[in-house]
Amino acid sequence: GGKPVGPVAGVMVVSSYIPVSLVNKVDEIANVFDDYTKATNPLKYPIKTTYLLILVMITLVILFVAIWIGLYMARELTVPVERLVQGARAVGAGNLDVTVSASGRDEIAVLVESFNRMTSDLRENRSRLIQASSDLEKRRLQLEAILANIGTGVVATDSSGVITTFNRAAARL
Repeated sequence: GGKPVGPVAGVMVVSSYIPVSLVNKVDEIANVFDDYTKATNPLKYPIKTTYLLILVMITLVILFVAIWIGLYMARELTVPVERLVQGARAVGAGNLDVTVSASGRDEIAVLVESFNRMTSDLRENRSRLIQASSDLEKRRLQLEAILANIGTGVVATDSSGVITTFNRAAARL
């Protein structure tokens, strides 16, 4: 803190040694900082930006294809099921002439074939039942004609003894 008293006789220098590894780390930090500040502007690195755009486009194409394949597979499952539902409604309404078209060899196709077999069996059973009913009606009419024209009195009862039918000869008796 004072003034020099006389002429300057020498100079004293005080310094400290900075290791090279510390200087290199400072340079690396400065380079990373510069890269970070330059990376915020994509126009400074056109090749990196082009690669990023290509990556984004490929990702979008893959997503689009995956969604399209998913929708296609979902449609392949739901269309036969919808046909089965419509066929079941038609059968429920009494139309046994319904057949559902099957495509493929998967479980849904097996289900559709089973449904078609079931409607075919129902159709055959209905025709057999109608035939049996008409045969029974013919036999009943023949029996009534025979009973009406014979001279012997005939009385029919059920299992509890109640008279269910009788002919004219029995009525006269």
